[in-house]
Amino acid sequence: MQGVCAELPRAAGGDGRLGCVLAAAVAAMAASSSRLVAFWNHPAGPKTIHFWAPTFKWGITLANIADFWRPADRISYPQQCAVTATGIIWSRFSTQITPVRPAALLCLL
Repeated sequence: MQGVCAELPRAAGGDGRLGCVLAAAVAAMAASSSRLVAFWNHPAGPKTIHFWAPTFKWGITLANIADFWRPADRISYPQQCAVTATGIIWSRFSTQITPVRPAALLCLL
C-alpha cells in the first residue's frame, strides 16, 4: 500500500491519507473485478450448465434436509425414490464430465 500511496500527490495543506485510502480501495476493486471476470469466464462458471446443475441440485438437497423435521406420514415416498435415483445417476455423471465438479458430487451423496 505504501507504493500506491507514494505515487499520489498530496492535497494542499493535507497529508494525503484520504488519497491513499481511495487508491487502496480502487486497487482492491480492480483485484476483485479480475477475480469476478475469471469466475465468470471459468470453464465451469455461471455461463455453463456445470455451474447451474449443482446449484439447483443443492436446492433439492436442502429441501430434503428440511423434510427431516416433517412427520413421517407427510413425507412423499415417490419423491424420495426419485431423489435417490437422480442422486445415483448424477453422482456417476459428475465424476465423468470435464471439468470434474466435486461440488456436484458432494451434494449428490
